[in-house]
Amino acid sequence: MNNLIKCGQWYFRTGEISLKDYYTLPSASRKQHIEFLKTLDKPQRSSNDNTILLVTKTKEEEKKFFEL
Repeated sequence: MNNLIKCGQWYFRTGEISLKDYYTLPSASRKQHIEFLKTLDKPQRSSNDNTILLVTKTKEEEKKFFEL
């Protein structure tokens, strides 16, 4: 599912949703898709996934390894 294919400067992931298709989704499905993208590690994301996160201004939580 998370196989990336490089084509020029872009990376494509099998099963990804295009930005055009993202905008046609209902609001609840959009939120669900954003949550799914946030669960993917950065190396697993396609260029389109990163674009969706950028356009929606989604902030990611930093993973803390140690907390005092």
